[in-house]
Amino acid sequence: MNWQEILNQALSILVPALATAIAGWFAYLGNRLKNAYQEKVNNETAQAVVKDVVQFVEQVYTDLHGKEKLQKAIEQVSTILQSKGIKITETEIMMLIESAVFSLNEGLTNEKQEKELDNAVKELTETTEDLVEKEINEDNSEG
Repeated sequence: MNWQEILNQALSILVPALATAIAGWFAYLGNRLKNAYQEKVNNETAQAVVKDVVQFVEQVYTDLHGKEKLQKAIEQVSTILQSKGIKITETEIMMLIESAVFSLNEGLTNEKQEKELDNAVKELTETTEDLVEKEINEDNSEG
């Protein structure tokens, strides 16, 4: 047997094995990317669901407070995420709810501060206009 025949036999064994290894690596990589993407989508979906549920619970369950309201939110979030096939622990749900409540309260605080600032500016503008008008009237009465 000469070297060329040995090389041909080795290549006939190695090329399919190498192709199989490369295909396996691409399948593994594709699976990892798919799982990472699915996890990202699930996290974004969970955050959106929690935000909507928090707003819903705040509007609908006005007679409930504290732990009762939190429990309603947890139940709603669990039901919705379970129906979408998203698995999440109660601790994760509670963390997302607290974050959504904080964001909601921050938004309300910012809106309140904005209204207060608008009112202050309006009041200052009216006061300035009144002073200018008063000064003009005084100048006209002196002259």
